Amino acid sequence: MKLKRLREFSQNVYNQMRTAKDAVFELMDAAILTLRPSCLAELSLSYVFRREWDSAYEALSDCRPHWLNLLKLFILEIPPIIQPILVADHSPYSLPDAVTLTEKTYEYQASSVSVNPPVGVG
Repeated sequence: MKLKRLREFSQNVYNQMRTAKDAVFELMDAAILTLRPSCLAELSLSYVFRREWDSAYEALSDCRPHWLNLLKLFILEIPPIIQPILVADHSPYSLPDAVTLTEKTYEYQASSVSVNPPVGVG
């Protein structure tokens, strides 16, 4: 994302907040800069959050953004997909006790184990 576009996006998100805009943005900066935060209070200890720790909770309860407008902004930032990615689960784990169709069959499953034949219930 180019810097100008990032600034425009940030300003548009900022405009969708009703109150406590600056505190919420400082919390977002703290979330980006804090390595594995375990709680909200930890984010309030970040050097970019310039308020008292209880202001973090107040900011989140007071900001009340326009969610639908925010969602539209986020969707606009998703790049168009030229070719869709299709995902399917073909895990090699047999689940013989799983509730399945009545047409359950034994299927060959590629395996590097030579002791047992690589056949599982599928």
